[in-house]
Amino acid sequence: KARAEAAAVVSSQAATGAAAEELYEQGVREFSIGDYKAAAGSWDGCLRLNPEHEKARLGIRRLKLSGG
Repeated sequence: KARAEAAAVVSSQAATGAAAEELYEQGVREFSIGDYKAAAGSWDGCLRLNPEHEKARLGIRRLKLSGG
């Protein structure tokens, strides 16, 4: 039972990581077309799922520095 629970946790973490990465990529696409508000929202969502996502942090910092 413990192995099954551990596998479920690992699977859940992988799914969360994949979802965070998708939100990051979505933010990149939004940023590239000038939709800065949407990009910020996507990157915020990414950071809610993975607070350690450095690229999302950098994206938000870039928006703040550019006044977006």
